[in-house]
Amino acid sequence: MKAIKKEMTIMEKIDLMKSAILVAEFWGVTPSELVGFTGSFTKPERKEEWNKIANEVQGFYELPIEKRAEKAGFTISK
Repeated sequence: MKAIKKEMTIMEKIDLMKSAILVAEFWGVTPSELVGFTGSFTKPERKEEWNKIANEVQGFYELPIEKRAEKAGFTISK
């Protein structure tokens, strides 16, 4: 039975990136080497999706703190 694929939240995407970094550090490689190696042997078609998530996470950290909080689902009141 195939699981229903749901859209990941920004926090789930950040956790995904952090996990990849931890695994890469364990193996002594860069995250891009880990993803490139894994993607070439398992599901190369997912590489584009991975890059999209990585760009979204990078863009998230470039936002002002108020926008980051909003995108993460928090409400900031003054």
